Amino acid sequence: MIPYEVLEGNPGCWNFILSLTNGNSLSCFSSVDSEGTVQVLELPDPDFIIQDEFGNEITEICPGAQVNIIDNSNLSDPVLLFN
Repeated sequence: MIPYEVLEGNPGCWNFILSLTNGNSLSCFSSVDSEGTVQVLELPDPDFIIQDEFGNEITEICPGAQVNIIDNSNLSDPVLLFN
């Protein structure tokens, strides 16, 4: 487990290696390493603009009204990579 304090303020890609070992003092000894990369995103800062069908910014949505939601947040699609 990696403490949050290590990742806080350090978004980006992180490489991890997981090592598994079978060392139970029998005649066979084996180990397996698995390596992967994960993307650590920034903390989300949600920021949306709601517009009516004519492009005017609005603060309320009426039932049945057509609206556009413009995403100005710092979020991106997460990416998870494994080798």
